Amino acid sequence: MTRKIALSLALFASLGMTACTVDAPTPEDFNYSFLDELPGASSAFNELPFRAPADAHIIVSFGDSDQGIDDVPSSAVEVMLAIDTVRVSTVDEEGNTQWRTIRKDTVELDLLQLADGSLEQLADGPFSAGQYTGLAIEFEDAWVVAPGGKKSRIELPGRKLVIEEEFELYPDASTEFVVNFGGLRGLRNHLGRWSTTPNVVYAVQND
Repeated sequence: MTRKIALSLALFASLGMTACTVDAPTPEDFNYSFLDELPGASSAFNELPFRAPADAHIIVSFGDSDQGIDDVPSSAVEVMLAIDTVRVSTVDEEGNTQWRTIRKDTVELDLLQLADGSLEQLADGPFSAGQYTGLAIEFEDAWVVAPGGKKSRIELPGRKLVIEEEFELYPDASTEFVVNFGGLRGLRNHLGRWSTTPNVVYAVQND
């Protein structure tokens, strides 16, 4: 069993679901939203400085699933999503949300290539141990590629996926945050205008 498949099965198990139903949760099971601004962020963007030592390890893995893949039109040979920033949130002593960046460079993913249980690692490295309150994945763009190479933009419900989920990074241990985007399931083409309403599921795994 490959690591990617094992992680996907672990996600299903942690959610108490079988692989065939992981993309059909009730909305209240998962606390996420699509926003254009991060909660607690002002126009001056107040980001918490990095704290040493980096005595824990964090992995953020991202995938999609085959739920809805049969409904993707043949006119779409690639369904691309560009992610440019990944952050985690914490709360300061005054109760204010602060954000810390764990990735700041663009990666382009084809959701069709992530529909078989494969996962793309968006972050994998040392980070400060402690209590965290959420995860944000920020999108640069999304588009469909037609057989002839023509690109059509996909309208997303927001530029940032914000997941509110408390988790802890432990010293000398690895924690993985697994996100299943569900973008193919929500993909629509209306009169040549593409959009998606992703059905997101996620799980946190500690080694």
